[in-house]
Amino acid sequence: MTLALSLLGTAVRPADALGTVRLTGYSCTAPSVSQMQAFYSNTRFSCWGIYLGGSNRGCAQPNLTAWWVTSVMNMGWDLLPIWVGPQNPCNSSQGSTFSSDPGTAASQGRNEALAAYQAWKAISPVSDVPIDYDLEGPSSNTTACRTAAKAFIDGWVSQLHVAPAQPAGVYSSACGGAMDDFSTNTNPPDFIDAADWDGDPNTASISCIDASHWAGTQRHKQYQGDHNETMNGVTLNIDSRCANGQVFGAGNHTSTTHPCVGGAGAKPDTATALAASQATTAWQGGRWRAGGPLDSQLQRATRLGTTDSWRAVTVADLPVRSHDVPATAATIGTPAVLADGSLLVPVTTHDGTRSRQLLYTSRDGVTFTRRSDRVLGSLLAPGVGVTTAVAGTSVLSIDPDSRDVSTWSPSAAPTIGATASTPVTTSGLIVAPEWMSFSDNATGQALIEIAGCATATKVSCDSQAKVVRTSDGGRTWR
Repeated sequence: MTLALSLLGTAVRPADALGTVRLTGYSCTAPSVSQMQAFYSNTRFSCWGIYLGGSNRGCAQPNLTAWWVTSVMNMGWDLLPIWVGPQNPCNSSQGSTFSSDPGTAASQGRNEALAAYQAWKAISPVSDVPIDYDLEGPSSNTTACRTAAKAFIDGWVSQLHVAPAQPAGVYSSACGGAMDDFSTNTNPPDFIDAADWDGDPNTASISCIDASHWAGTQRHKQYQGDHNETMNGVTLNIDSRCANGQVFGAGNHTSTTHPCVGGAGAKPDTATALAASQATTAWQGGRWRAGGPLDSQLQRATRLGTTDSWRAVTVADLPVRSHDVPATAATIGTPAVLADGSLLVPVTTHDGTRSRQLLYTSRDGVTFTRRSDRVLGSLLAPGVGVTTAVAGTSVLSIDPDSRDVSTWSPSAAPTIGATASTPVTTSGLIVAPEWMSFSDNATGQALIEIAGCATATKVSCDSQAKVVRTSDGGRTWR
């Protein structure tokens, strides 16, 4: 993941910088310096989340060096370092876990804080930096697991507060991770980073968190999950956050009118909400989606009580990746249901000089057959896939870089021998869409994100989401 969004809260560099409102984005692998420049220049983004390390970090970090940190901060970026160590013992599917014994868990939390601090010092001489612990919400959180998680986070916070002290945060699902539990710790987190995918950037409105807890510029909110964003010709796969809390930055940025704090434009954006509704696909009594680090997994939901437990499904010979996912890992697109009732799974590979789009289909969710293989015009960034949708009896795809549209017919391609048609350049698309939806072969709509801010301070940036429509199969958009 990569942090990219608006932020209001506390910027820390050094200890006296407080009060930042920013849009934050985050990605698993730190983008290149040139990609960071594209996402900063005349865009609404000004803070980025960086994954320092930990036993459960899901991707490699070839770009994350001291030079990278200095370079992007000189552009004007704020940063939020994130550590992904052992997870809740009720969440063994995420990899290594901490102990269910509270005493042992607290000790493990302290050890993780030491490791995170040492990792940060390897890339920056500044000690006073907030560090966020990524604690994924389990599918079933028992009383014993919640007690262990409280102890672990108490240890994490207490160790980060040892001189030279760092502000200590925690990321989790606002409800599924029982984040409000941590408010009663002996050492509560200095700030929370809550996942609540309601499409509303307002950090004052977070499900399952008491309004009086972490109320003083102590909140980050992840309001939209993985999706592609294109800024200045560069496409990255990010999650969207608003921050009203501590970050590592060069100064203070406060506002009472920013959407992150309930100001103008803070109402849920209809286009963003519509995009979120497209993230999962119902098929054969279950729900399917792309997920995991860099969207490298096809996942199916199993209902456990009142929550969904997502499990990775193997697609043909593609490996299921959970940890240390390389930048060359294949990216799974949003699944869709074809006219014949089979499941379509689009895949974008990144292991050559140019990316490729592969289309797989399945009738049972177990056996997947590759139906199309198309070479794209460039090598896409890690986690970025080709935007794909079912359009009547065909499948329509748009290249994120060139914005060329291609169609593929399942009936005309029973085997891999038949590939997509010759790409056609579109008109009316300023950037490639994040998602598309069609009612027939010709008529559809798409969501695009447009870069740009009203002022150089970026505080007045509203959502730039826009819905565009086509009536000729994706060749012209208005």
